Amino acid sequence: MGRLPPLLALGLVPSLLAQPRLSVSPASISFGTHAISAGATEPQAVTVTNTGTLPVRRLDLRVEGRHASEFAVIPSALAGPLAPGESLEVTVAFDPLWPGPRQAAVAITGDAPRVVIDLFGAGLAGHTATLAHPISREPPVVSDAPPVVDLFFPQGQTAPVRITVTGEVLNPVSDRLFGQLAERHRADHFELGIEGAFSAHAGDWRPGFTDLVEALAPTVIRFPGGVSAERTDWHWAVDNVPGRLSATDFGRRGRGRLAQEETPGIFTTYRVGTDEIAGLCARTGAEPWFVVNMAGYRDHPALGASVAADWVEYCNAPHDGSNPRGGIDWAAIRAANGHTEPHGVRLWEIGNEVWSWPAHMEPGRYREIVPLYVEAMLEVDPTIEFIGLGQRGPWAEVSLDAFGDRLRYVTRNCYALWQIRQSVTEQDLWRAVLTGPPQDFLDEIAETRRAIEARGRAGDVRLAVNEWNVNVSLEFAPSRPRVTHYLTMIGAAAILHEFIRRGDEIGLAAMSSLAGMRWQINTIRFPTDLEGPPRPDATHAMMALYRAQHGGERVGVALDDCPAFDVAQPVGNIPVRLAQPLLNVVATRSTEAVFVHILNGAPRETVECTLAAAEAGADARGPVEIHQIAGGDPLWVDPHPEEFAVRVTPVEADQGVVALALPPGSVTVVRWQR
Repeated sequence: MGRLPPLLALGLVPSLLAQPRLSVSPASISFGTHAISAGATEPQAVTVTNTGTLPVRRLDLRVEGRHASEFAVIPSALAGPLAPGESLEVTVAFDPLWPGPRQAAVAITGDAPRVVIDLFGAGLAGHTATLAHPISREPPVVSDAPPVVDLFFPQGQTAPVRITVTGEVLNPVSDRLFGQLAERHRADHFELGIEGAFSAHAGDWRPGFTDLVEALAPTVIRFPGGVSAERTDWHWAVDNVPGRLSATDFGRRGRGRLAQEETPGIFTTYRVGTDEIAGLCARTGAEPWFVVNMAGYRDHPALGASVAADWVEYCNAPHDGSNPRGGIDWAAIRAANGHTEPHGVRLWEIGNEVWSWPAHMEPGRYREIVPLYVEAMLEVDPTIEFIGLGQRGPWAEVSLDAFGDRLRYVTRNCYALWQIRQSVTEQDLWRAVLTGPPQDFLDEIAETRRAIEARGRAGDVRLAVNEWNVNVSLEFAPSRPRVTHYLTMIGAAAILHEFIRRGDEIGLAAMSSLAGMRWQINTIRFPTDLEGPPRPDATHAMMALYRAQHGGERVGVALDDCPAFDVAQPVGNIPVRLAQPLLNVVATRSTEAVFVHILNGAPRETVECTLAAAEAGADARGPVEIHQIAGGDPLWVDPHPEEFAVRVTPVEADQGVVALALPPGSVTVVRWQR
C-alpha cells in the first residue's frame, strides 16, 4: 500500500545475524579546488569503526572509480584484527592530473560488508608538474599551435563523389532515437546538470531554457539519471508530501523540498522533480522516461518496489478518489501540486547500472528483485513499458528472464573516445570520431540481439541507449590535444547515423546531457555563475536538425568515387579501423520526402559530390532543400555559437541529380520532396 519513503521504515527489517560491520566517519570527503601544479593535498583522516559483534580480521582498502589515479589512501590493508568497538584511522590525499571535477571512492572490503568513502575534488588548470604522491606520470604536452594536417586531397579532388539513394527499405527508424538525458548531479561535483536550469528565486525554469528545449524538440527526456537515479528518492522532489512542510508554507513552488548535504556546507537541491520534468515534456512534446532507484533498496526490495509503485501512482493514477494501492492518495497529492490530470508516464527503467557503485548487485539478485517491482507497478498501471538492464555480459539475458513478456527495452550506454591512453593529435581525434560508436558497443549490440532472438523476442524487445555522446577522456593520455565542441558535434552525428542504421535493434536513445554548466557534452549550456542566459551548444543544432528532418524508414545508399581514410592506431575505445569512407551517409524516407544525411570528414576541404534519389521516390523536379551546419576550423577553433545555426538553401535538381559542395567538416541534410 502507499506509504512514506523515509528510511525509518527500514527499522522494521529484522536484525542480521552476528557479524563484523564497519562504519566510516566522514562518509565522504571534498578536497575542494586544488592546483594541478601544487602536489598532493594535506591528507584528510577518516575513522573506520567496527560496529559489529565479531572482530574484523581482513580489511583491504583501494581507490576505485573514474578518477582513481588522482587519489591515494593509506594504509591499503589492515595490520591486525579490529575488535568490536575499536577504530582505526586512514588518510586520503588528492593530487589532480587534469582540470575540472574529479571523483572516486575508497572501497573497504574484507570479511565485513563493503563500505565506501566518496571522494570529490576539482583540479585547477595551470602549469603541470611531476606528481608528488605515489602516482608516477610524465606531465602532458599541451598543444599551443594549430596542427599540421595532411589533406585528404593533396592533389585536389579529381572526380565528384556520387551518392545514389536506392529504393531498398532496410529498417525502421524510431522517433524515440532523438531523446535527451536530464540528469541532476551532486552539488560537489561542480556540475549541476538539469538542476542548474531551474531558478530557485523564480520557482520556474530559467528564462530562455524552455525556448531552447522547444527548438531542440527531444522525443523523450530521461530523468533523473544516470548514476543520480540510484541516490534519489522521488518524494524529495515533489511538494506537499505528508509529514513535510508544504510549498504554500514557503510561499513558492519547490521551496519545501529536501536537500542532501554531500559534504559539509554543500547541498544538492531537488527543485527539479517529477512535475517539472513532466511539465517540460508536455510543453515540448517529449515523452518522460523515468528511472527507478533500485540500488538504494538493494537489501530491502519489497520497500523499493512499494516506493516505485507509489511513483507510478503519483504520475498516472486518476484523481477520482480510487487510490489504487490504499494508504496515501498520491493522485490527490499530485492534484494539490497543480496537476489534476495524470502525467501519463509510459517508460519506466528499473535500476541504472546496478552492477556498479553504489549497489554492486549481482545478476542473480537483480533477477530475484525485478518481479517485485513489476508486480507492484503494474498493479497501479498495467499499460506502462519496462526497460531493463542490458549492458555487460549476462544482463540482457537476466532482464529477459526477470521481466518476461513485460520487457520492451534493454539498456546500453555509448561513449566514444573514452579513456584515451595514447599520445594523440587533433587529427587523430578527428579521424577516430568520424567512425562512430566504439567497438565494445557494437559487439554488445550483437550479443544482446542474439539473446533476444534466442528467446523469440526479436519482434518486441529492442535496445535503449540510455546515455550516449562523444566524451573525450584525456586524463590518462600523455598529450593534450585541443577538443572543440565542433568535434563533439560531428562525432555525435556519426554515432546517430549508426543508431539509424541499426533501427531494427535500437528503438530508444537519450543523448547525454540536456543541460549543464561545465561538461563538454552538454546540449544546452549555462554560465558557471548562472547569471547569464543559456545558449545552445553545437550538438543542439545537430540534434534539432536530425529530429526535424528524418523519415521513419531507412533506405539504401551507394557511394562511388568516395575517398577513404584509416584510423591507424587505437584512440581510446575506438580501435584501428581501415578504409573508412570520407563521407558518412545515411538516408531515410517519409511519405513526404527523402532525407539524405551527410557528414563531410575532410576538416579543411570542400568535397564536391552529386546526389540522385529517384529510385527512393524523390521527385526528379524537386523541390530540394539543403539544411547545413558548417563554419570555423573543426580541428582547432570553434565558430561563434550563432554559426552553429542551421542554414537552409533551396536548390534545383537537374534531370534528377543535385550537385553539392560540402564545406569542410560539415553536417548536411538534403530534403528532397517525393
